[in-house]
Amino acid sequence: MRICLFGYLGVGAVLLSRPSAGRPLSRPISMAPAAITIYTEDRERQSAGATRLLVGVWSDGLIIWSHNRHDGGPPYWSSSISPARFTSLMSELERDGVFKNKHLAGMYYGPDSKFTVIVVKNGKHRLQMQSWHELYEDRLDAVATAAGLEPLGGRSRADVLKHQPVYYQQYRATWTRIRTLVQGLVPIVGIPVHGMLITKAGKLIWVEITKKPRKTDPPLRRTQLLRSPR
Repeated sequence: MRICLFGYLGVGAVLLSRPSAGRPLSRPISMAPAAITIYTEDRERQSAGATRLLVGVWSDGLIIWSHNRHDGGPPYWSSSISPARFTSLMSELERDGVFKNKHLAGMYYGPDSKFTVIVVKNGKHRLQMQSWHELYEDRLDAVATAAGLEPLGGRSRADVLKHQPVYYQQYRATWTRIRTLVQGLVPIVGIPVHGMLITKAGKLIWVEITKKPRKTDPPLRRTQLLRSPR
């Protein structure tokens, strides 16, 4: 990938070449040898049942992320990081014991709901976490507990959570740690990509939708500035 930087009135702009013709058009998620994928599942009533990528990073350094850090979905951006950074992050999670703690594989969401999924895969080791707390705590005056959603009723979420079972406190702490570590890998600039998550033979896959470049397509690509992780 060719990157040229220049400044104008103190604002950086990025000129990025388009992906080469030989670039893979799909990436495994469920069957990836090593990858971290975060996405949302929408199972609310009258919804389209969409699965939307938030961020995916693979062991070879490919990273794809959504501009929408809450719900996921397009527009998407793509870039690459050093594979050593991916390996370092995975080593941190290994040391944390995320693959050995059975409580981290819990599913914390209700029927007809929307929730976020974190999948960490490293060889034979796999962790899948599923929770609705990010999506519903963000839009409701409520807190997600080990038992379900509760109205805050004037309480703070921190006060409620500190009285939760230890395993659930560990779940929330590990969730936040993984989200923060993965978000730390996301570059501040990237190339726009068009794609989606699909399920094929019961396996989740990222598929890139190729669009034939037009002569009128401008070479200048938009810069994405990210907020700090919540």
